[in-house]
Amino acid sequence: MGFNLLLPQAGKRRTHAKFEHVGAVQQLIRAFERLRAAGIYEDRMMRRVRPFMARQFHCKDCMGVGGQLVVTPSGRIGPCQATLGLNDGRHFPLDVRTLAEKGDDVSASDVYQHPLFAEWCQRFPLNMRQCADCVAISVCGGGCPYAAQVSSGSIWEIDERVCPQAKDVLGWMIWDTFKNMQRESATAQGEPR
Repeated sequence: MGFNLLLPQAGKRRTHAKFEHVGAVQQLIRAFERLRAAGIYEDRMMRRVRPFMARQFHCKDCMGVGGQLVVTPSGRIGPCQATLGLNDGRHFPLDVRTLAEKGDDVSASDVYQHPLFAEWCQRFPLNMRQCADCVAISVCGGGCPYAAQVSSGSIWEIDERVCPQAKDVLGWMIWDTFKNMQRESATAQGEPR
């Protein structure tokens, strides 16, 4: 199971979105706790919980950051399905037919050497100056480049939905881990739960 926060629409600004995201994050955490108790895997939270528990870095939260190719019905190739609605011709720069002309010589580098794909491949928190001092940099993944672009004008800006979510979820994970450690310690010492 997986929950997604709503994506912003291109050209539409919302003045109360930050409040909505705070409420959404609290509900996401609450739903995760219930699903976890029932043994149900929820992807959105686990994207942060897994690296936190494994003490690993969560490099990207979006497969458009070097992990997917989107092919339109007309054969255009781009990194992100959300950019289909932008209709600016910039986000689907390659064509399946042109690549097919190379025959067996076509490779991933034919796609990822294109400046658009090369840029998207590099869009993760360690390459974003504004994320350098963030407490949640290791569990964030950088959010959605599309959301950053339509909200702030560049894929290199912060995804205003995911940034506060990652920080709130990190705080929850720390306190949840602390409570679990206390419970385990009490159980080990023979104290009632």
